Amino acid sequence: MGGSNNFSYRASATVISQEGIIINSGFDNFIGRLQATQRALNDKLVFNVNLNAAFQRNEFNNGDRVNEALSRRPTDPVYTDETQTAYFRDTDIFNYLNPFARAQEIIDGDETNNIFGSLRADYEIIEGLTASFFGSWRRFDRLYGQYQSPLTTIQDAVQDNGIATRATDRTQERLMDLILNYKKTFGEHSLDFTFVYEWQKADFEGFRAVGRGFVNDFLTFNALQSADLSLIRGGDISSFADDRTVISFLGRINYSFKDRYLFTVSVRRDGSSVFGENNRWGNFPAASFAWRITNEAFMANQNIFDELKLRVGYGVTGNQQGLGNQNSLRLVDPAGTAFFGGVEIPNFAITQNSNPNLQWERREMYNVGLDFGLLKGRLSGTFDFYYGITSELLFGYVVPQPPFPFDRYQANVGEATNTGVELSLNYLLLDKEDFTLTLGGNLTSNRTEVTTLSGEIDGIDFTTDFVRWGNGGTTGVASQNDGISYLIEGQPIGTFFLFKHVGVDENGVQIVDDLDGDGAVEDGDRSDDRYIAGQALPKVTWAFTPSLRYKNFDMNLVLRGAHGHKVYNARRAILSAMGTFGQGNVLAEAPGIGINNITYATDFWLEDAGFVRLENLTFGYNFNTANLGVLKALRLSFTANNLFVITGYKGIDPELRFDGGAGGGIDFGVYPRTINFAFGLSATFQ
Repeated sequence: MGGSNNFSYRASATVISQEGIIINSGFDNFIGRLQATQRALNDKLVFNVNLNAAFQRNEFNNGDRVNEALSRRPTDPVYTDETQTAYFRDTDIFNYLNPFARAQEIIDGDETNNIFGSLRADYEIIEGLTASFFGSWRRFDRLYGQYQSPLTTIQDAVQDNGIATRATDRTQERLMDLILNYKKTFGEHSLDFTFVYEWQKADFEGFRAVGRGFVNDFLTFNALQSADLSLIRGGDISSFADDRTVISFLGRINYSFKDRYLFTVSVRRDGSSVFGENNRWGNFPAASFAWRITNEAFMANQNIFDELKLRVGYGVTGNQQGLGNQNSLRLVDPAGTAFFGGVEIPNFAITQNSNPNLQWERREMYNVGLDFGLLKGRLSGTFDFYYGITSELLFGYVVPQPPFPFDRYQANVGEATNTGVELSLNYLLLDKEDFTLTLGGNLTSNRTEVTTLSGEIDGIDFTTDFVRWGNGGTTGVASQNDGISYLIEGQPIGTFFLFKHVGVDENGVQIVDDLDGDGAVEDGDRSDDRYIAGQALPKVTWAFTPSLRYKNFDMNLVLRGAHGHKVYNARRAILSAMGTFGQGNVLAEAPGIGINNITYATDFWLEDAGFVRLENLTFGYNFNTANLGVLKALRLSFTANNLFVITGYKGIDPELRFDGGAGGGIDFGVYPRTINFAFGLSATFQ
């Protein structure tokens, strides 16, 4: 840090090096930052510059190694003999996995460069009126390489005598904001007006090439020209280039009277190139009101509340997340070759329907909240109740062929509601000169429910109360019965709609309850023998965040939990099928269960996913720097993350990523979370 009266700067460098829990995996990150501020024209003009540069190096050896190790027969050797010169591979088993060979021999990683720069200029035109400009530019370059040697035991690599992949990706993002802000206080009135014009554009491009068949493994992916061109497959060479642009206009007015009554009104108009040509623009208004009750005259003589503020709000936001840059367009891809007129010509097939009416997903939110402080500031907290309606849901629907040329359609159909309450509290339990103890925490109860799934798609009525959400395709379940998570009208998002397991017969076949009592178990998603077995989203989440200080020592922890939801343990189901015994691993409990093959997605694999996790624990010591010369502050800290999890869930981790595109609450196998310990030393100089 340094500078003068009108100029200041700060520079920093950071190095992060992490070794993965899987051999030959890791992450290195080198970061440099520079921030500078220049003032001019008697402080009427202020420039802020920010420059960041990061270089990252990754060795992936991804999480599939974990699932491969779990699925492999534990009695198989790693090598064929004691010389450890060749990895064991059972040629009688198709696509046999030797996870150690893969972890040792696969070269898989990338290098990325991320450069970011921004400039902000603020100029006070007259008192209270400020014009601002903000511009930023980011460039992200990635170089990826992978080589699968025949030694990896990967079937394709053995068959093709090595597979090399090289890929490059580049993203360039540009952003510009023009801001006009006016602030004025007159008497007991205060006014703050802001207008913003924003333009942002992102360009994407990349290239990928795959080579197969190499004389040796010496050059890995660095000599694709030495590959056997006769082994090339469709899709081995590809490239892409696309972009997306968003333009926004925002007008906002903040008004307060006597610092008691606070009003905010805003209107946004956003346009995005990812939507159909008929609906690229959306209007999103918002309004809120806050009342500082403790500033009223009738509260002057009370001794209960230090702060009491009532808040109400309404707002509409638009969502474009999850949409690709060309999701509104009809797309085609190569589809082999065809003979026409005695000549072989390339063939193409439609892989995406066009939708010129694709538009913003809209979310209306209503909120009522209360902020309070009691006991001379010792107890404070907030309470919020919210209700939201999400309409024009963005979703990929299955549509009939014909009239549609492709069986999937990206459209705005359906509606969902979101209702919840949030409570947060902080209480200063002890407040002594050398000792303080503060107890804090929050509690949230939330329900997101599908209201309707019906609507019109391209002039065709789409009427349904039920949509499969993701699938259980890797659970070993027969295809017509592998549906697990669904969107069902009147039910929470991610509802489990499953068959009921009642036992196993003498032949190792699952017995499924005939819930509708018609004498047979019907197959399929809409079977009357399925039932609603639970939900993937937690009903309640909470966190407990106490902090303690004793003289120069301090301690903070974060303990959090989630309850009222379930996880479908697909990995446990796969490892419980005795039909694979002898070819792959099974759980110790599998013989006792006695199921040969998983033919139905049943509630036998559905487990309570409630948990309590010690997320973070930090101890710190602040040294007395009065006699340390140039040192203004010196702190030593120790931090531990993810120390323990209390749960009844039988999988690796009950906390899964909730991915709307692939369904939710299905555990196909996760990369284990690690326990991290870190020591830190921070110093501030005079």
